[in-house]
Parts: sequence; structure tokens; C-alpha cells
Amino acid sequence: MLEDIAVRYVNSTEADMNAIGYGSMILGAVVAGVVNQSNAQLARAPYFAYSALILLLVSAVQIVWLHSLPAMAGGCLWVLMTLSLGAIAVGGLFYGKIAMARSRDAYGHGRMAALALIPFANFWLLLAPSKNAITARRNSRRHRSCDKA
Repeated sequence: MLEDIAVRYVNSTEADMNAIGYGSMILGAVVAGVVNQSNAQLARAPYFAYSALILLLVSAVQIVWLHSLPAMAGGCLWVLMTLSLGAIAVGGLFYGKIAMARSRDAYGHGRMAALALIPFANFWLLLAPSKNAITARRNSRRHRSCDKA
């Protein structure tokens, strides 16, 4: 049964494979939103670095598809499909966690984390300034008030 599903997955169109992959990633991100009880915040630079690392690791796992012909012959193509989609879902889980942390830092709540899953809209999440950041202007005011005392 699993092998039949895997063969249908491999024989599907590129658009269908992409849709299943995106669905798997969104499923992982939704799970992160449901089970995440952390109040962590994440600045712009670490968010960018962590999201790139997640993308790199999920992409690196896709190398398992090089073994698709021996897996088909051996009847274990479903293992490759499970590894591939599982890596995408776990990547979505971690991406959801860091997107929520970035949203808390930029907007004060985690609800804007959904922007991370929308192409081009994720730039609002990435480029939004931190609510807690200390800017040069804030520092100059603080120092002037210290001089008066």
C-alpha cells in the first residue's frame, strides 16, 4: 500500500509534487504554532541565518532521491518519500518556530508569523525593526538624561 502511494507520488506532475511539499511544510508550521509555548524573540540577522540553514538542511536531505531507482527495484520507495516529506515537515516546524519568535520581536505577538509562509510577504517579517532594539537615537537621549542628573 505505501509503495503504491510512493509510486503514484513519483509519477505525479511537478506541480503536484510541489503542492504536496508546500502542504507538508505548512503542516509542520501549523504544528509549530499549536505546540509552541515559548515567548522567545529573534532579531533580524539570526532569523535570516536560521531560515537559510533550515532551507539548506531540507534541501540536502533531498539527495535521497538519487537512490530512487534501486529503491523502486527493492520495493522501498516509500522510505524515500517518507524521508523527503518528513524533512520538509520538520523544516516547516522549525521555520514556524523561528517565524513566531521573529514576529514577537518585530510586532510584539506571534500572529504575524504567517507572513513567513507567503512569498514576498515574508520580507515584512524579515525587515521589520525590532520593538526592543536600542537605536543610536535612543542611546543619545539616554546619555543626555544621565548628564543632567
